[in-house]
Amino acid sequence: MPEARAEAGPTEAAEPIDLLRTAGLPVTRRIVPLALAAGAAAAAVAVAVRRRRR
Repeated sequence: MPEARAEAGPTEAAEPIDLLRTAGLPVTRRIVPLALAAGAAAAAVAVAVRRRRR
């Protein structure tokens, strides 16, 4: 007698995960200081180049 096999997996579609809501704040806390540092470095280079040309 063959045994009944249950299908593996969910019967309904899984709801997608909102990664921006889940990880948005921690990622933002890490990126903002880096972006500010990169902006300050770019400004310092721009000032140095401008002073050197004069």
